[in-house]
Amino acid sequence: MDKQFIEAVKLFNDGKYHEAHDVLEPLWAETDEPKKQFYQGIIQGFVALHLLQEKRFPGAYKVFLRSRANLEKYKTNSYGVDVSQFLIELKSIFTDPTYLNNLSEECYNIQIRRI
Repeated sequence: MDKQFIEAVKLFNDGKYHEAHDVLEPLWAETDEPKKQFYQGIIQGFVALHLLQEKRFPGAYKVFLRSRANLEKYKTNSYGVDVSQFLIELKSIFTDPTYLNNLSEECYNIQIRRI
């Protein structure tokens, strides 16, 4: 697994979504398919949560949909990540209106689990 990816996951798991995006984007830019699309989906998940932090709900939802579309193509465990669990957690945030209405720091207890 790439060092930049590991660093991005650590930042993400600490709730530093924008910083995680900044670390992973250069790796995405230099990566070829099919891994490039995987990184793109992960980055979009980072961005969606960052936009939620900024209370930019329509934009966050649009980016979440793109993330989901990119990541649903991958197996449960791809490139050392439990993609299925990541998507379940993202979907729980974006499909539960009560969750969105009560956003707070503890709502962002989403993690990327490495396998």
